[in-house]
Amino acid sequence: MKKDFREISVSLTPEVNDLLRGVSRMYCLNILFDHYNINVSEDDKVKLAENKNEIYRNYLMCLNKNDVEDGVLYMLSSLKEKHIKIAIGSSSKKTKLILSKLNIINLFDAIIDGNDISKSKPDPEVFLKASSRLNLKTEECMIVENAISRI
Repeated sequence: MKKDFREISVSLTPEVNDLLRGVSRMYCLNILFDHYNINVSEDDKVKLAENKNEIYRNYLMCLNKNDVEDGVLYMLSSLKEKHIKIAIGSSSKKTKLILSKLNIINLFDAIIDGNDISKSKPDPEVFLKASSRLNLKTEECMIVENAISRI
């Protein structure tokens, strides 16, 4: 999103960028336009969303196992060794592609993505589906979230 917003002279702070995690492209744009008091036509919003998606798709094609954050592979592998079930929940419709490119898809027992949900976080839908697919009660599950704004 940073590249798109540089084109319209908006600088994203880490705090604002954190608000954009786990939400749809259009919702992301609406957060930004509201936050920065920017008025943009619906046509321009759609164009920005399409541009953002194209940049994102190109980025995804370059992903590989070296892009896994430090400690993530160790944590996931440790959980698997202890026979702890792992689900991932994301509003992205490209979650499976990302996990495949990172070569970690096999570490997850359930994958819930934007194709499976109708409501983005912080709505609990994704978490409820994850516990269901793992055949666990919600009280038997722990959530690890990468964005405080989604909790």
